[in-house]
Order: sequence, then C-alpha cells, then structure tokens
Amino acid sequence: MKLLSNPQYKMSIMKHYTREHREKYGKRIAMIVDGLYASDHTRDPKVLSERLKIRLSKYKEDCKFQPEEINLRDYIGKKDSLYKKLEEYPTVFVNGGNLYNIRDLANVSGLKEWLIDHIEDPDRLMVGACAGSALLAKDYSGVEIYDNPKADWFGLGELRDYSQTGWGVTEDLICSHWKDKPHAEGGYGGDLVEKIYNHRVSLGIPTTLVSDHTMYVRDLKTGKEEIVSYVGPGKIDIKTDLVNGEDVLRNWEPMKKQQGPVKNAMFAAIPAISM
Repeated sequence: MKLLSNPQYKMSIMKHYTREHREKYGKRIAMIVDGLYASDHTRDPKVLSERLKIRLSKYKEDCKFQPEEINLRDYIGKKDSLYKKLEEYPTVFVNGGNLYNIRDLANVSGLKEWLIDHIEDPDRLMVGACAGSALLAKDYSGVEIYDNPKADWFGLGELRDYSQTGWGVTEDLICSHWKDKPHAEGGYGGDLVEKIYNHRVSLGIPTTLVSDHTMYVRDLKTGKEEIVSYVGPGKIDIKTDLVNGEDVLRNWEPMKKQQGPVKNAMFAAIPAISM
C-alpha cells in the first residue's frame, strides 16, 4: 500500500500521480470524512457542510475519481461491516481534523485493522490529509500543541484513548502544514507545526515535515519515498528517494512564483525532514 500525504491543495498533483492507478483499478475512492467534524478550529455546521461539498467535488472534477462518503461513526462496534465495505475500494481517503479523535474513532470502527492488513497490498492507495497521515505514527507527542487531546467530538466517552500512542505503522510522524500560512479551510499554519517539530526533536522522536504545496508519497511496505511537486501550469515533477532518513532540507526557503516548469523548484517547496 502506498500512502499519499496531504494532496488537498494542488489537485493537479493528485490527478497526475494517480492516473495509472485509476485506469488499472477504477475510479472509486472511499472518502472518510469524519475528521471534518472533529476540528478544534472550525465547528460551524454550515461551514463543515460546505467544506465537505467542496472536497468531494474537487476529487470528482479535478482528480477524476468517483468519491463516495463513508462515516466511521456509522461503524462503531461494527468492524466486520466496515472491513467488508472498504474491500470495495482501491483507494481510501482519510481526512484531517483532531488527530486524537480520528485515532480513537478509527480504532473502534475497524479502520486501523483494515489498513494494517493491507499494508502488503501493492494495489491499494491510502490518501491522508494532515491528521489522516499523522495517525500512522508510533508516537503522537507534540501534536497536543496543535490539537486538543481532551476534546471528545464524537462522544466516544470510555472508548477514548487519552495516551500519545499511535498506530505504529510508521516510526515517524508525518506532519503537514510546514512553513505554510493558516490554510484556507481554517485553523493554524506553520508556526505551530514548527513548535511540534522542535518539541519532538527535543524528545528524540522522528518527524517528517511536509508543505501544503506538495504531495509526499511513501510505500508503507518498503519505506521507499517520493516527493511530487507542482512546478508550473500542467507541469508535475517527481523525485524518488529524496529523504532516505537524511536531514536534507533544513534550509527551507519559501517557494517563489514560477512561470512554467522550473528545474528543482521542488527543493524549495518540500521540506521533508526525518531525524
């Protein structure tokens, strides 16, 4: 299984990168959207409804997928049913939101088991936006700077896990919104992400930082990494094995406005750092 992290702002990246996958396995994509309703930053029902409508339309019109909404809240205590449902889809999208609440809901609904069971499957894609990627980490320490770990947006009560223990699919935390302004959907930007990173560094916990202008791809079986960057109108650039566990992009510089394809523009746009 490949993880596509944070492809929510440059839809042309998603469309380009997944073209072969769509042609081979079909356009259906399970859109797990509960995270929209587990946001510490935007709680207005009308805003949430509009955000969902935009998200679904973008994946349908811009990425050429056939998005189908799935609510994990409908599968609490029904793991077998969710497992059977997800088997229908070659691509699963997990939205962002409050990481701790998404983790708990995914645990009690069966999403965690399904994902782990399919890590060895080369024919599956998992798309994670922000917390949707971060939930794979072994340790969530530092995320409390961004998300409230005590919030219970889904009313899970005793089913909640108040620890910093993640799924352990990846050793590092894949942390989005690095060096970005507060994103358009509301919430916080890169300043808090940098605080998370510095806190985790002080604890010696691995972290990978990703900009909103890019898509970070990792094969969850082999660990092979790719960075996919938008470098101009209709132009996509892919760099394989960029990170390899080395701190290669400490000196981050804001991406400049580009006209057409620009060689290595991605290096300014993609601070993907592993400790």
